[in-house]
Amino acid sequence: MKNVNGKGYLRDYQCTGNLYSNTQGAGDSPTAFECTARYQRTFLGVNWGKPQELAPGQVFPCPAGMMC
Repeated sequence: MKNVNGKGYLRDYQCTGNLYSNTQGAGDSPTAFECTARYQRTFLGVNWGKPQELAPGQVFPCPAGMMC
């Protein structure tokens, strides 16, 4: 899950219990639960610093297979 290019990744997913709704197109239906997450910076594939809290209210689809 780590990136070698110095970006980062989402971690510590917490399910909100709501269905994530994809608003990309008409008729799309929720396919996953909604999660909050923290962002972990990396440098050359190594975690750098502590995970950062994201903006309040920022949600993502939970990883595949994660149930609330």
